[in-house]
Amino acid sequence: MSTPDNHFISEPARQIVCISSTRWGFLWQRPQQIMSRLSKQYEVLYVNPPFPVSAREIGWNDFSESCTYEVCLGNRLETVSDSLRVFTPLEISAASYPELDRCELRSLNVPLLKAQLDKLLSFFRPELRLIWVYDPLAASLLEQYEKQNLLYDCIDSFRAFSWSYPHIDEAEQKLVTMADVVLVSAQALYDQKSRFNPAVYLVPNAADFDHFARCGSFAGETDEYKNITHPRLGFVGAIYEWIDFGLIDYLAARNPEWNIVLIGPKQHGLAVPERPNIHWLGIKDYALLPFYLQGLDVMLIPFLKNEITESANPIKMWEYLAAGKPVVSTDIPEVQAFPNSVWIGRDHEEFSRHCATVIRLLQDANGARRISEQARAIARSNTWDNRCEAIREILKKHFQT
Repeated sequence: MSTPDNHFISEPARQIVCISSTRWGFLWQRPQQIMSRLSKQYEVLYVNPPFPVSAREIGWNDFSESCTYEVCLGNRLETVSDSLRVFTPLEISAASYPELDRCELRSLNVPLLKAQLDKLLSFFRPELRLIWVYDPLAASLLEQYEKQNLLYDCIDSFRAFSWSYPHIDEAEQKLVTMADVVLVSAQALYDQKSRFNPAVYLVPNAADFDHFARCGSFAGETDEYKNITHPRLGFVGAIYEWIDFGLIDYLAARNPEWNIVLIGPKQHGLAVPERPNIHWLGIKDYALLPFYLQGLDVMLIPFLKNEITESANPIKMWEYLAAGKPVVSTDIPEVQAFPNSVWIGRDHEEFSRHCATVIRLLQDANGARRISEQARAIARSNTWDNRCEAIREILKKHFQT
């Protein structure tokens, strides 16, 4: 097993260790968008959520022992570029100790995670590094260290997820108060977190404009669309518990001439309504999304109204707009400011009526071009490059880096 040499991390002026809540290779979201860009000015180590393995595989019986070098690093370190590396830590799986509840298992895993983080941090100069956190559960880990330069980037109301850790609220509260800086992606999150930390900044999500603006430039379309006629109404993103499947079923039943196309991973246990004009195509590579968007007419944000979506600034809205697509959304706070590009349906009937209106507008070439130009103008002012420029100013202010 190879071991990193002294150049595992070079010695730049700035270093970021990003403890993420989403895997580098999963859906391309805010953590990957920001870290891939900041890696042009900073040395970045992106830490994936832990990968569960059996206790026997790790070889730990006594969790007070130090983790071995091979377990901590080994082949779990991936080089993305000269200034960006991805590490996947290990954790003990629930199957190893079925008698333990989630809290007890977490208490066993914290020493293992700390041992791995210790090894990683040893390659960074303490006075130069910044710990950038997306996972609220990292609070129990980070409080074991002396004062760190710490930034918490809050992108969701974690407590509202059905799979959330039992004490996620307490962990996040601790992280918010520990952090030197807190970034938030939505106004509702700003209102919550700014009560507990004076250095909270609203930095909404955005789009990789150049990537999605390629929509419309491809010759032909995917074979998967061959038997799916227009008009095609599309959703691209995680098909999880915040999706209003009742709304999707309503649209399909009331408008059998429409085809509804869903692209993205589906949460285990959730069922997509079964109708001949509803098509779930599964997850697609991020590089191919503009190609798939090209074949769709109206883009949907069919979210339920709940705590999750009240705190969500949908990345998909910015990506749809960058692709020049009109958007119809349910009535959630962060999509309200873009008339003539985002139509708001406050109930199923109004949502369906807006879809019909947009489809009719698109039938006129001049109207379709005007909609596309307006959408792209909004997205062009809301790019990840712009967001990262704002973030750089925040980092300079608080960390002189």
